[in-house]
Amino acid sequence: MTASNQAQKVQVGWGGLIALVALGWRWSYLIQSGRDPLVDVLWMSTDQASEAGSMLFTACLATWMRIADGSLLGLRDVQVVVGVINSLLVWRLATVLLGHRTGVVAGLFAACYGPFVYAGAQPDPQVWAVLFVIAGLLLAARPDSQPGLSGLLLALACALAPQAGLLVLVILWRIVGQKGWKGGAAVVVAWIACLAVIGWWLDGWPLSITPNASQAAEAWPDRLYGPWRAGEWTAHGDPYIATEATAAAVLMWNYGLAFPFGLIGPVSILALVRIWRLEMRDSGQTMALYVSLASVGGVFLFGGNAATRAVAVPMLITMAAYQLVLSSQVTLSWQLRGLYAVALLVLAGLFNFDNHALRRAGAAYEHYQRGRAYEVLAMRANAIKSYERSLLSQTTLTAANTALGRLYREADQLGQAIAADRAVLQADPANQVVRESLAATLLRAELPDEAIAELVLLRDGLEDGTRFYGMLGDARLMAGDVRGAIEDYEAAESASPDSGRAVFHLARLYESTGFISEAIDCYQRSRVHEQWRQESGWRAAALLADRGAVDQAETLLRAVLAENADNRPALMGLGRLLAIAERYAAALPYFERLQVLDPDDYRTYFFLSKLYFRQQREVEAETAFNSYQLGKRRAEMKESVEEDLEGVLRQFGEWTQ
Repeated sequence: MTASNQAQKVQVGWGGLIALVALGWRWSYLIQSGRDPLVDVLWMSTDQASEAGSMLFTACLATWMRIADGSLLGLRDVQVVVGVINSLLVWRLATVLLGHRTGVVAGLFAACYGPFVYAGAQPDPQVWAVLFVIAGLLLAARPDSQPGLSGLLLALACALAPQAGLLVLVILWRIVGQKGWKGGAAVVVAWIACLAVIGWWLDGWPLSITPNASQAAEAWPDRLYGPWRAGEWTAHGDPYIATEATAAAVLMWNYGLAFPFGLIGPVSILALVRIWRLEMRDSGQTMALYVSLASVGGVFLFGGNAATRAVAVPMLITMAAYQLVLSSQVTLSWQLRGLYAVALLVLAGLFNFDNHALRRAGAAYEHYQRGRAYEVLAMRANAIKSYERSLLSQTTLTAANTALGRLYREADQLGQAIAADRAVLQADPANQVVRESLAATLLRAELPDEAIAELVLLRDGLEDGTRFYGMLGDARLMAGDVRGAIEDYEAAESASPDSGRAVFHLARLYESTGFISEAIDCYQRSRVHEQWRQESGWRAAALLADRGAVDQAETLLRAVLAENADNRPALMGLGRLLAIAERYAAALPYFERLQVLDPDDYRTYFFLSKLYFRQQREVEAETAFNSYQLGKRRAEMKESVEEDLEGVLRQFGEWTQ
């Protein structure tokens, strides 16, 4: 066996080991995380996919869903394979640039890098951006470089993660050094052409992504420190929560020191300084240095954090591996070893010093996303718990408070719903939708004065504020302000003449305050509205009968019964009207129908006994009268028991105080 064959077998063996390690970690995490019922919902969440990044990735997700019958779930398996390929590409790139040993160590680091394992199970464009970045760099680093294909791959990477844009300059430098300006021109043409095609497909420039709001507001020192912050939290998630009780938790943890980047980052810095000052002897080391600096520089420009630094991590892993290999090969004096140890400790301290800056925001958003998923699964109690946990991490997360307000209302937990709505308005006073929900909840909770305060703000603060006059009337009526309620209902009717609700409640108020003519008029006008037609009819009829307009009252009651033959107030009203007019035979069927509909109403038996007696049906009259007396005694006993129970409860309340 020749030396070259032996070396090839060794390479295949190391490649197979790296692939198996990468596949094992990723597949085990995929299976373990898939047991969580929330995973499928989170993956199908459009918001999560769009928050993950670029226009190109969002468009690709939409295309995938069309092909896969509206499901994103199969993409997880594909991304596991991409993660394995990324580990192999890191191995090959590190081997080409810095040697075989560095390549093996870097490949194993990439295979076991916890954030990469986690990202592969998320709809994350960085997984694919890393693939195109490493592949493009590898094609440029090899002696037989391929300029056009390198430019194409870097264009795809930039469309997915614009922070990779500075790497084009490094590739251009490498290709020009190898193949002259023609090779450089091929890189530029391929890069521009690919972006143009992507822009045409997206109908927009693919590099238009901007840093999210939390990053855009950062000061420059914070943005410069961001890529080196060891923790993996971002404003849009907490991977430590997502990986609990899974294989990935072994590879990614935080106990003061955030592993793995809390160690890999400082070691990679030592390697970069070493190459820059001491060992930049060949083009491989030079390219490794330039690629690392360009990667980190791009992350700086786009608001560095744990998400945007993903494209820089492969080269930082490579540099850390190179430092470890050199440390194992070179014999250093105790003084120099001590210097390296001190430098490593200082850098690790700096990387982990501000480790929790985004922890609260990330944990809050992670729990909020889980709350939304529980809502999709109709698991209301779990959704409430998740939203409450979200607020424990960040009390000002208005989306969680808004969701809690809605769920508390559905569960009739009105006090908690009011508190949640007020928390939203404290952070966002201009949120009129939540203010309207708060006003309605205050009315349900019978807190009219507080409801009036909110409704006045809505009435005066919105262009269509006049639509709140009806609710204002309800609130004033509940508060005992009858005159104010009448004024608001009149205003509601003036603002919206077709509002049956306002007219009906205005009629009730007119009736209660003795304005009978006005009440009858409003009841008659309410008859044109389906919701109030029947009740307005029998109430108007009762007022007409009291004023002596018996014929009009009878006509109105018969119209109500024509619409609903079992309307009990109308049956009682028409029966009484006919009985008073001594039309006993005509009145009897209405009370007999009431007896069937509500056999526990003792008043019906009173009228039946009188009507049977008038028709000389003494036995039936006596039976009806006995039923009347029995029903009345039962009603009186029930009322007495309720009064006694109320007294006991009142006394018990005094004891507890």
